[in-house]
Amino acid sequence: TISDLSLAECTILTPIPQFPALNPLDNPAEAKQRQGIALDRLVEEGVITEEEATAAFDVQLDVKPIQQRFDIVAPHFAIYARDELLKMFDPRTVYRGGLKVYTTIDLDLNAKAQEIAQAQIQTLLDEDHNASNACVVSIRPKTGEILAMVGSVDYWDTENDGNVNVCTADPGRQPGSSFKPFNYVTALQKGVATAATMIMDVRQAFPDPPNAPYVPENYDLKYHGPVRLRNAFARSYNIPAVWVMQKSGVKDVIRN
Repeated sequence: TISDLSLAECTILTPIPQFPALNPLDNPAEAKQRQGIALDRLVEEGVITEEEATAAFDVQLDVKPIQQRFDIVAPHFAIYARDELLKMFDPRTVYRGGLKVYTTIDLDLNAKAQEIAQAQIQTLLDEDHNASNACVVSIRPKTGEILAMVGSVDYWDTENDGNVNVCTADPGRQPGSSFKPFNYVTALQKGVATAATMIMDVRQAFPDPPNAPYVPENYDLKYHGPVRLRNAFARSYNIPAVWVMQKSGVKDVIRN
């Protein structure tokens, strides 16, 4: 109950109805600043002394994230959409302005993407691969509309930071296999290979001066011998992809 809260707890919670975004979970620094304003006002009104206000402000509150699960559809996309709105409008407009927001998310596709990501991670775990998370983004190429955004396999998995949207969390993250389409398209455009080209998926060392030769591995740590380009692409084999990039030219692939 409210009577169980300390002065420090009350004054850090009091400003939230006016500015919901400035809460100690999402914006701890701003919430602390607002707490100071609330304490100063109490001093001005004669409710507490300056000493009590100072003591309350100095209390280090143990703010714990919400653990209770609740119904939220496409959580990572919903939060992404909210953050985009906060870049466009004042927080008061976003939270209290009665906005009607229309998004491009396809909930059926998003649910399917979530299901596929969870199944793939479980398969990798069953095969003793060191994988615990995945993310999926599906867009409509002609417009850039986001149709699905799965930021993790389980939003509520706190052990693996499931609430972190891996799709947007690190701007410096390597593109990984998502870069392979550009690699293969470049090869097809330059006539370096066709979909039927046979590639040897065997241990290979690729020159990388002045560094040591690059020896790629497939995600399943296996070699598959002769494979068609179309099959190597479909199965996301790394060694054929590096071979194709070497034939096309790294700069041409990047430029494409």
